[in-house]
Amino acid sequence: MWNSIGGVAAAVFGVLIAPLIDRVGAQRALFWGLLVKAVVIGIAGLLASQWTAEETLVAIVLGVQFVGQLLTVASIALFMNICSPRIAATQFAVYMASSNLALSAGSILLGPLDAAFSFQEIFLIAAGLYLVLVALIPLFKLSAHRARAAELLGENSAEPPVAQAR
Repeated sequence: MWNSIGGVAAAVFGVLIAPLIDRVGAQRALFWGLLVKAVVIGIAGLLASQWTAEETLVAIVLGVQFVGQLLTVASIALFMNICSPRIAATQFAVYMASSNLALSAGSILLGPLDAAFSFQEIFLIAAGLYLVLVALIPLFKLSAHRARAAELLGENSAEPPVAQAR
């Protein structure tokens, strides 16, 4: 029940948070979303002894769903910002397919991880991986990506009209 309620509430949250993501910038929102996700997953791992309490599980499920929605909206916004107008539909489809592939790869890894680690350890490993992503986000330079894409496509302008972060 809580998963369904949380899913609907998180979807509404995604609609409400989208304008804020546009205002602060997708990359910044992704950075903070990944950081919050690392904290939520890390806390969930540290609270493994409390997983039998319904309140704990509800809080974890809701936290993961809400931050997951933030990450989804920020990722889509970032993907759209890095697409070259000439090939945007295909490029965006590739980014989304890559995102889905990453989710599937994570699911595939869960079996071997489950055989080697406890659930608590898996949560803590996941939190650590989110922190690695947080550290990598600042290395992405949107302007450099746009310039390279324009060069490859023989375009004059590397700056399509998009909302800029303040």
